[in-house]
Amino acid sequence: MFGKKVKHNISANSGINSSKFKSFDLNFIELDHTKMILDFSQDMKYNPLVSGIIICSIAIFLLFFSFQENILWTIFFSFVVCIGLLVIIRSFSASEYHIELDRQNNTISFPLTLLRIKKKVCFRNIKIKRLRLMDTEGNPDPDFCYLSITNYGFFFRTKIYKDLEYPSQENLLLSIWSFYVWYMDKNRPLPPVDVFDQFRQQDYERRKASGFPKPLYPSDIKTPETTKEQQKERETIGGW
Repeated sequence: MFGKKVKHNISANSGINSSKFKSFDLNFIELDHTKMILDFSQDMKYNPLVSGIIICSIAIFLLFFSFQENILWTIFFSFVVCIGLLVIIRSFSASEYHIELDRQNNTISFPLTLLRIKKKVCFRNIKIKRLRLMDTEGNPDPDFCYLSITNYGFFFRTKIYKDLEYPSQENLLLSIWSFYVWYMDKNRPLPPVDVFDQFRQQDYERRKASGFPKPLYPSDIKTPETTKEQQKERETIGGW
């Protein structure tokens, strides 16, 4: 596995400002101009129930042989069994693997790996890498691409799009990350995705009432308003 650091930036190489970005299936569960929840349950191979059963099985097996030999080992393996049981119990209430992007408060919530306990942090504070697994010959495997939050030990697989318009998986990951950054910048218009059209006017009025403050994150591309009249008003009031 290898990776490259990704900045909080809307990349010019992402293709986010073109029509092909609108065809992305990002598994929206809930979204509007303030919050978006994405479902990655089908993309995750990790199952806490299986992990809990494996932990318990190994610990019980070793506990059986250490029961009369060493009391410390007995205590240790008993503790491991309890952890395994906790993972099993937690698995029945942690089947959903959702990521929540709060545009208004600039936070991201995601489940931590083992027990999938939700972690909420400032979006600006997360450190991101694009990860690619290697195949048996040491070459990047195009079927395994990840965005990783490295400072919290969290990663999630992005859905792979077999699209001729995206011959490079590097650009694919840039598109997805640039979309997140654009959405999380509440001072910019909503990203060019059709599902946001019904919220654009309300979001525009909110930003106008705030005086069109400057963007929170840099962008290599222009992020104009929906109409020329709105763009002119933003330039007059906000100066950008």
